[in-house]
Amino acid sequence: MLLLDRCDDPLSPLIHEFTYQAMVNDLLPIEEGKITYTTDINSGKSESKDVLLNENDELWREVSERSGGEGVRKTSIRSSTKLT
Repeated sequence: MLLLDRCDDPLSPLIHEFTYQAMVNDLLPIEEGKITYTTDINSGKSESKDVLLNENDELWREVSERSGGEGVRKTSIRSSTKLT
């Protein structure tokens, strides 16, 4: 017989999705299919930007159903090529 504490839940990690979309939903505050973040611009001021996370965005369509690691890798490659 194996006795486990109720806080030990070995099944949850096995039934949770490991897609990029699931990871984003777990980590970021998504409202109305977008996230809003603040970035500093050259003049020292802050600027608020929106990022769409829906089927209208080509990159989101491409990576949302991939595994979390693969999605991060793909978005990192895409963003570094746009910066150069």
